[in-house]
Amino acid sequence: MTYLLDTNVCIRYLNGRAPGVLQRLQALQPNDIVVCSVVKAELVYGAQRSHDPQRSLVVQRQFLLPYRSLPFDDAAADIAGLLRAQLAQVGTPIGPTICRSRPSPWPTVARW
Repeated sequence: MTYLLDTNVCIRYLNGRAPGVLQRLQALQPNDIVVCSVVKAELVYGAQRSHDPQRSLVVQRQFLLPYRSLPFDDAAADIAGLLRAQLAQVGTPIGPTICRSRPSPWPTVARW
């Protein structure tokens, strides 16, 4: 199973506020964890606004290094829109968030 980390999970891990996240990541193989480019952009934004941007960026890059990075292109946007519409249609809307940390029942790369 592949897990796509969302921005909040990454931030909680990086800030040391989520021992459960640390345990879960340690229990998984690095090749089972991916991060999308949207999450990376949000993390860089947060680092640039921190009190020590250079340090924050180094810590982020070290954390993300073992994980595969997924681009978020037009095809991914189409899939996200389709899945969101399908979920809303069956009464389980997920909101506008693109990347989620829980596993998906769909055999796509994007995990909701």
